[in-house]
Amino acid sequence: MQVASLYAALQTVGALCWTVTYVLAIRQGFREKVYAIPIAALWANWSWEFIYTFLRPPAHEDPQLAAVNLVCNAVWFLLNCVILWTAVRYGRRQFPGVSVPVYAFFFAAGLATAFGVVYTLGDEFRDPFGARAAFGMNLLMSVGFLMMFHARRGLLGQSLGIAVFKFLGTSLASVAFVVHPPHPNYEGSTLLPLLYAVILLFDLIYIGTVFRARSRERGQEGPRPGSPDPAAAPEATKERI
Repeated sequence: MQVASLYAALQTVGALCWTVTYVLAIRQGFREKVYAIPIAALWANWSWEFIYTFLRPPAHEDPQLAAVNLVCNAVWFLLNCVILWTAVRYGRRQFPGVSVPVYAFFFAAGLATAFGVVYTLGDEFRDPFGARAAFGMNLLMSVGFLMMFHARRGLLGQSLGIAVFKFLGTSLASVAFVVHPPHPNYEGSTLLPLLYAVILLFDLIYIGTVFRARSRERGQEGPRPGSPDPAAAPEATKERI
């Protein structure tokens, strides 16, 4: 298999893993009425997918690969719109001391800031595929998952499937960039290999954390730590942002 073909195969399988990650996050979010992707990473994700679908579509020399990449970005954008909605709809419950107007203001400000940072990073690094921003926000997500687990004191809005498929999608994309950087701009980069390694480390820590927590929960009766009281669920569903 040629190196370019290996790159395409790795990226395609990795993209499928990320698609599964988002679908699982949507299912978990609606089932438990909570956003299932760390909110700062979600802002950056949505921004990246908008920018690299509509404003800066993939510039691969192979038109077939460019088309596949564009379709993947568009699918991810649509899925992240749903996840973003769960953060709008249910997110304020994670901040009980924050009013609706304050939450709405900071949510909009955070999303606008993330959009500006992701967009200008592409210009700053002359990065045609937004790889540095993509792996940077991937690290933000990896750390965010661990912080979310501890903040919620359990697995609310999280699952082993999300953790594993996120790890697989990122790992395959990292290997693809190592074996065949899609642009000369990435050759000799010291930042990208550091990001690959640190993301891998945090993802493995998170997988282990979720696995141990799930094993503990299966050995106990009662609701998950941090889960809403089932008796209060009807009232909770009436809340609107």
